Amino acid sequence: MPTLSRWPPLSLVLFGLLSLLGYSYISYGIAREEFGIFISVYFSLFIAYFWLVFFCEYSYQCFNYFIVLAILLRLALLGLEPNLSDDYFRYIWDGRLLTAGYNPFMYLPSELQTEAIYQQLELGQLYPHLNSPNYFSVYPPIGQTVFGLSSALFPKSILGSLVVMRVVYILVEIVTIWGLHKLLELLQKPKDYILIYALNPLVILELTGNLHLEVLMIGMLIWAIYFLLKDRWKLSVVFMVLAVCSKLLPLMFLPLFWRKLGLRKGFLYCAGVGIGVLLLFLPFLSWTLFTKIGSSVQLYFASFEFNGSIYYLLRWGIFPNLYSMVTISKALLPIVVLSVLAYQVWKMNTKNTPQQFLQAMLWIYTTYYFCSTTVHPWYISTFVVFAVCLPYRYMLYWTLFIGLTYTTYQTTDYLENSWFIAIEYLVVYGVFFYEFKNYNQAPAPPKVKG
Repeated sequence: MPTLSRWPPLSLVLFGLLSLLGYSYISYGIAREEFGIFISVYFSLFIAYFWLVFFCEYSYQCFNYFIVLAILLRLALLGLEPNLSDDYFRYIWDGRLLTAGYNPFMYLPSELQTEAIYQQLELGQLYPHLNSPNYFSVYPPIGQTVFGLSSALFPKSILGSLVVMRVVYILVEIVTIWGLHKLLELLQKPKDYILIYALNPLVILELTGNLHLEVLMIGMLIWAIYFLLKDRWKLSVVFMVLAVCSKLLPLMFLPLFWRKLGLRKGFLYCAGVGIGVLLLFLPFLSWTLFTKIGSSVQLYFASFEFNGSIYYLLRWGIFPNLYSMVTISKALLPIVVLSVLAYQVWKMNTKNTPQQFLQAMLWIYTTYYFCSTTVHPWYISTFVVFAVCLPYRYMLYWTLFIGLTYTTYQTTDYLENSWFIAIEYLVVYGVFFYEFKNYNQAPAPPKVKG
């Protein structure tokens, strides 16, 4: 059995220092327009990550060291003003409105430029950087709470607000790692599989670095799944409510949870989630709110397109000259997602194993993003959780190759590179279909010696 003595502590320290250097440089030293430098460092971080996850024989013996390193890599980004995303300006905007007693869901940023509050809250710091000033906020209550806390502590400092948000996110990441540990115990898998998530470069850069709300959703969803599989469904309800109120996406899993629990418990579970979500939204609720958020969501799905796969194939490849295919595709692809959801729910029952339950969740989630018109890099961070618990690895390759989409930000026109998108999805779909076909012979998870 390999021991730590075969990998001197100096090597561990060197690996950690080089990792810290790489994450610090890509975060503090590179603008998102500098794609060549960015992708070189990004791919280098992934080479080190894949070596550790798939080939390192000492991840089990050095597990505590790597967990500490994962937290240090996140702490190293504490003072970062995100250089790969500008969403944080809207976070702080919403937070300042909330602390001043305004409902952030009720006002377009463009409507407030002539109001007194614009000067009082120094919103002029933020407005020029907002990427959607003519859209109503769509960030659910848990995110708004974090935004409000950061603005309450630092009402006029962008950096101060970012530090508060990042501290909260890092604490949530620690809760996530703990939740993964408990879930792996339940699945009877080695604890070092946690490193698949904890050290994934996309997860670190997009969630802690760029402060995307997936970090809150993932942390709560893991505990919701864990307590559900432990048959402690009432506790699961609490965490599912928190997950949904961080990002609405987990709502798609509720029919699956219902089937897993059975008719009576499933009904009570879904009713509990519905009531909990309503209670957390209650401080913001009004009839006008539904119409305003609805209009922003509708505009989002109608207007936003980024890094799609099947949709882009239909739009660019198979029917490039038929404008009607855009409308047809946007109507048909949700039907595909709902069909896969219905099939997985139909197959599910109370006797399914935890692995089968997680696999059903994975197929639903995969279908959703394969059929989506918009797939930003941080959207797929949730997939890494499934890579921890299941033997599929296509999502890890996806986290690598989706970095190519940052070529879009080289120009102010945000032009996508179709060749890079083709490379990304050829790899992802290739690995996906191979693993789907050969599940029983799927590649083993990272080497574990213990």
